[in-house]
Amino acid sequence: MVSLCNVCRDDDNITDITEARNDAEALAKIGVLNLGVDQTALNNILYQRNWKQLQLIFKEYEKMTGYDIGKVIKNEFAVTRSIKNQASFFARLFRKCVKGFFGTKDRTLIRLVVSRCEVDMKEIKKIYEIQYGETLADAIKGDTSGDYQKCLLRLIGESDNQ
Repeated sequence: MVSLCNVCRDDDNITDITEARNDAEALAKIGVLNLGVDQTALNNILYQRNWKQLQLIFKEYEKMTGYDIGKVIKNEFAVTRSIKNQASFFARLFRKCVKGFFGTKDRTLIRLVVSRCEVDMKEIKKIYEIQYGETLADAIKGDTSGDYQKCLLRLIGESDNQ
Protein backbone atom coordinates (compact mmCIF):
# COMPACT_ATOMS: atom_id res chain seq x y z
CA MET A 1 0.00 0.00 0.00
CA VAL A 2 2.82 2.39 0.79
CA SER A 3 4.16 1.73 -2.71
CA LEU A 4 0.85 2.83 -4.19
CA CYS A 5 0.98 6.11 -2.28
CA ASN A 6 4.54 6.82 -3.41
CA VAL A 7 4.07 5.72 -7.02
CA CYS A 8 6.12 7.48 -9.67
CA ARG A 9 4.85 5.81 -12.82
CA ASP A 10 6.73 6.60 -16.01
CA ASP A 11 4.25 8.67 -18.06
CA ASP A 12 5.77 8.30 -21.51
CA ASN A 13 4.88 5.39 -23.77
CA ILE A 14 8.44 4.44 -24.63
CA THR A 15 9.17 0.71 -24.45
CA ASP A 16 12.47 -1.09 -24.09
CA ILE A 17 12.58 -4.79 -24.97
CA THR A 18 15.81 -5.40 -23.03
CA GLU A 19 14.36 -3.82 -19.90
CA ALA A 20 11.14 -5.79 -20.43
CA ARG A 21 13.09 -9.06 -20.61
CA ASN A 22 15.07 -8.15 -17.48
CA ASP A 23 11.87 -7.30 -15.61
CA ALA A 24 10.15 -10.47 -16.81
CA GLU A 25 13.15 -12.48 -15.63
CA ALA A 26 13.01 -10.74 -12.24
CA LEU A 27 9.30 -11.58 -11.93
CA ALA A 28 9.98 -15.20 -12.85
CA LYS A 29 12.78 -15.42 -10.26
CA ILE A 30 10.71 -14.09 -7.38
CA GLY A 31 7.69 -16.17 -8.35
CA VAL A 32 5.53 -13.03 -8.74
CA LEU A 33 3.74 -13.17 -5.39
CA ASN A 34 5.53 -15.90 -3.46
CA LEU A 35 4.66 -15.67 0.19
CA GLY A 36 7.53 -14.33 2.25
CA VAL A 37 9.50 -12.95 -0.70
CA ASP A 38 10.78 -9.39 -0.64
CA GLN A 39 8.31 -7.66 -2.92
CA THR A 40 10.44 -4.61 -3.71
CA ALA A 41 11.27 -5.76 -7.26
CA LEU A 42 7.63 -6.64 -7.94
CA ASN A 43 6.40 -3.29 -6.63
CA ASN A 44 9.02 -1.36 -8.61
CA ILE A 45 7.97 -3.09 -11.81
CA LEU A 46 4.21 -2.89 -11.35
CA TYR A 47 4.04 0.63 -9.97
CA GLN A 48 6.78 2.43 -11.91
CA ARG A 49 6.68 1.10 -15.48
CA ASN A 50 4.39 2.74 -18.05
CA TRP A 51 1.37 0.80 -19.29
CA LYS A 52 2.89 -0.12 -22.66
CA GLN A 53 6.08 -1.30 -20.95
CA LEU A 54 4.01 -3.45 -18.58
CA GLN A 55 2.25 -5.06 -21.55
CA LEU A 56 5.63 -5.86 -23.07
CA ILE A 57 6.93 -7.23 -19.74
CA PHE A 58 3.87 -9.49 -19.41
CA LYS A 59 4.36 -10.83 -22.96
CA GLU A 60 8.02 -11.53 -22.22
CA TYR A 61 7.08 -13.20 -18.92
CA GLU A 62 4.70 -15.51 -20.76
CA LYS A 63 7.36 -16.34 -23.37
CA MET A 64 9.86 -17.18 -20.61
CA THR A 65 7.59 -19.14 -18.30
CA GLY A 66 4.72 -20.33 -20.47
CA TYR A 67 2.27 -18.76 -18.00
CA ASP A 68 -0.04 -15.78 -18.30
CA ILE A 69 0.90 -13.40 -15.48
CA GLY A 70 -2.75 -12.55 -14.77
CA LYS A 71 -3.53 -16.22 -14.13
CA VAL A 72 -0.42 -16.60 -11.99
CA ILE A 73 -1.45 -13.66 -9.83
CA LYS A 74 -5.03 -14.96 -9.58
CA ASN A 75 -3.75 -18.39 -8.50
CA GLU A 76 -1.49 -16.82 -5.89
CA PHE A 77 -4.47 -14.96 -4.42
CA ALA A 78 -6.46 -18.22 -4.39
CA VAL A 79 -3.66 -19.81 -2.35
CA THR A 80 -3.73 -16.86 0.03
CA ARG A 81 -7.54 -17.15 0.39
CA SER A 82 -7.28 -20.86 1.10
CA ILE A 83 -4.65 -20.30 3.79
CA LYS A 84 -6.69 -17.54 5.47
CA ASN A 85 -9.96 -19.50 5.68
CA GLN A 86 -9.71 -22.99 4.35
CA ALA A 87 -13.34 -23.98 5.02
CA SER A 88 -14.65 -20.89 3.23
CA PHE A 89 -12.31 -21.55 0.31
CA PHE A 90 -13.59 -25.13 -0.08
CA ALA A 91 -17.23 -24.05 0.42
CA ARG A 92 -16.75 -21.69 -2.51
CA LEU A 93 -15.28 -24.50 -4.63
CA PHE A 94 -18.24 -26.74 -3.78
CA ARG A 95 -20.62 -23.94 -4.78
CA LYS A 96 -18.89 -23.56 -8.14
CA CYS A 97 -19.23 -27.31 -8.71
CA VAL A 98 -22.97 -27.55 -8.04
CA LYS A 99 -24.16 -24.14 -9.20
CA GLY A 100 -22.07 -23.60 -12.27
CA PHE A 101 -23.47 -22.16 -15.48
CA PHE A 102 -22.98 -25.41 -17.39
CA GLY A 103 -24.34 -27.77 -14.71
CA THR A 104 -22.58 -29.87 -12.15
CA LYS A 105 -18.83 -30.33 -12.50
CA ASP A 106 -18.91 -33.98 -11.46
CA ARG A 107 -15.19 -34.77 -11.57
CA THR A 108 -14.31 -31.77 -9.42
CA LEU A 109 -17.22 -32.44 -7.05
CA ILE A 110 -16.09 -36.05 -6.54
CA ARG A 111 -12.49 -34.96 -5.97
CA LEU A 112 -13.57 -32.34 -3.42
CA VAL A 113 -15.89 -34.68 -1.53
CA VAL A 114 -13.35 -37.49 -1.36
CA SER A 115 -10.44 -35.23 -0.40
CA ARG A 116 -12.34 -33.32 2.32
CA CYS A 117 -14.77 -35.93 3.73
CA GLU A 118 -12.45 -37.08 6.51
CA VAL A 119 -10.61 -33.80 6.97
CA ASP A 120 -12.86 -30.78 7.50
CA MET A 121 -16.24 -31.57 5.94
CA LYS A 122 -18.23 -30.58 9.05
CA GLU A 123 -16.69 -27.10 9.03
CA ILE A 124 -17.13 -26.76 5.25
CA LYS A 125 -20.82 -27.69 5.53
CA LYS A 126 -21.33 -25.15 8.28
CA ILE A 127 -19.62 -22.37 6.32
CA TYR A 128 -21.42 -23.37 3.10
CA GLU A 129 -24.82 -22.93 4.73
CA ILE A 130 -23.84 -19.56 6.21
CA GLN A 131 -22.45 -18.27 2.91
CA TYR A 132 -25.12 -19.60 0.55
CA GLY A 133 -28.29 -19.98 2.63
CA GLU A 134 -28.74 -23.67 1.90
CA THR A 135 -27.06 -26.81 3.08
CA LEU A 136 -24.39 -28.50 1.01
CA ALA A 137 -26.57 -31.63 1.12
CA ASP A 138 -29.50 -29.72 -0.42
CA ALA A 139 -27.23 -28.30 -3.11
CA ILE A 140 -26.00 -31.82 -3.94
CA LYS A 141 -29.58 -33.16 -3.93
CA GLY A 142 -30.63 -30.42 -6.32
CA ASP A 143 -27.91 -31.24 -8.84
CA THR A 144 -27.43 -35.01 -8.64
CA SER A 145 -29.54 -38.16 -8.53
CA GLY A 146 -29.56 -41.90 -7.94
CA ASP A 147 -26.70 -43.88 -6.46
CA TYR A 148 -24.28 -41.07 -7.30
CA GLN A 149 -26.28 -38.71 -5.08
CA LYS A 150 -26.54 -41.27 -2.27
CA CYS A 151 -22.80 -41.89 -2.34
CA LEU A 152 -21.96 -38.17 -2.23
CA LEU A 153 -24.40 -37.56 0.64
CA ARG A 154 -22.96 -40.41 2.68
CA LEU A 155 -19.42 -39.18 2.09
CA ILE A 156 -20.31 -35.71 3.38
CA GLY A 157 -21.93 -37.30 6.43
CA GLU A 158 -25.58 -36.85 5.46
CA SER A 159 -28.39 -39.33 5.08
CA ASP A 160 -29.76 -39.70 1.56
CA ASN A 161 -33.40 -39.90 2.74
CA GLN A 162 -33.82 -36.46 4.32
